[in-house]
Amino acid sequence: MNGDELIMAAIRQSTISAIAICIFSLIILMMFISSYVMKQNVIQERGALSEQTEMLQIGYDMASASDYLTDEARSFSVNRNVQNLRNYWYEINVSKTRDNAINRLEKIQNADEEQIILAKAKQQSDQLLKTEARSMRLIIDAMNLPISQMPTGISVYELSAADKQLTSSEKIVLARKIMFDDQYEAAKGLVNSYVARYEEMIAQRSQAKLKELNRANKIAANLQVALFVIIVAVVLIYIGVFHTQNSRPIKNYVAALGSKAFYTLYSQIKPEGTRELRALGETLNERQFEIKLIFNLYKLLAETDDLQSLLDKSAKMLRESMNIDGIQIFLTENDEWLQVKASYGVPEQLKEEIKSLKIGDGVAGKAVAAGIDTHVLLTDYPEGAIKDASVAAGFVAVHCYPMSVGGYH
Repeated sequence: MNGDELIMAAIRQSTISAIAICIFSLIILMMFISSYVMKQNVIQERGALSEQTEMLQIGYDMASASDYLTDEARSFSVNRNVQNLRNYWYEINVSKTRDNAINRLEKIQNADEEQIILAKAKQQSDQLLKTEARSMRLIIDAMNLPISQMPTGISVYELSAADKQLTSSEKIVLARKIMFDDQYEAAKGLVNSYVARYEEMIAQRSQAKLKELNRANKIAANLQVALFVIIVAVVLIYIGVFHTQNSRPIKNYVAALGSKAFYTLYSQIKPEGTRELRALGETLNERQFEIKLIFNLYKLLAETDDLQSLLDKSAKMLRESMNIDGIQIFLTENDEWLQVKASYGVPEQLKEEIKSLKIGDGVAGKAVAAGIDTHVLLTDYPEGAIKDASVAAGFVAVHCYPMSVGGYH
């Protein structure tokens, strides 16, 4: 893969930054979502616990109200205390605990099955009202209490003809009997069984909901742990990529530019890192010859006062720096002929053949006339004494560098 292909294959710095921004934005979004889910789950869990407490309270109120009515009705049948009668009917007509329990349950979402069971409990409790009302009316008649002064509900209750025929003592005995017999206890047991079934359904409902919320919380918690691991991994990867694609290449470039080895002509920077840094390395390598040549020539200029000595030293420096077999420096002042002013590594036979060249003729003359670097293999070089002498000297190619220094070409 050549330099251009390497540069094209390398990743851009902007791409690294864009990927990092996208990844971190996605992670932040996912963390926000997981945190939001956990927060909502906590709210729902609290709501579920609050709902469970409310539903249990509703069942408790239903059972307590039924037990309260039973206790007041039984107490009245035994003690014949009118206050028990008033308490009973105040619960029925004013407090309406059982009706309120049903109404509260209807406001809770997705509790249809629980509503059905609790409604059955109330219906069964309403069946007990008939027995309790009969017992209380028997006591009222036995005590000859004015019916007009009795609470609404009992005042409109009518005894059967058979009950009316009973004596006062028989009415009292019957009133107590029907409140404590097996039939009443069985009916009362049905109310309690429905309430117990209702409470069991609440427990199952709450467990299922809490289990679902716990599963969601666990997923959200695992997601956050995974995101934390991903964040650490991404940060480490980004640091590694940034180091290999930015920090290390820049450090190597700086070290190369600051070293003396860079100014030897065949020492090059290794292109590495992002596409931009690789392009920079390629550009530095492409411009390396000019940089090093200028550096070394200025160094010679600073050390040498004589032109011929400068040319001789330059020929030697260029030959050694460029690692070539031989070099000749031509100068011209009249733009017609090139005169050899310095040679190094060139065999004597070739020196004899090449003392001057006409500008515009031959490879070197045309290169100078055009001002363009020219590289020609000797196999392609025009036939003649120069080619023969070059081949005899072991050369394989000729390269011409047109230059202009201080009025000289």
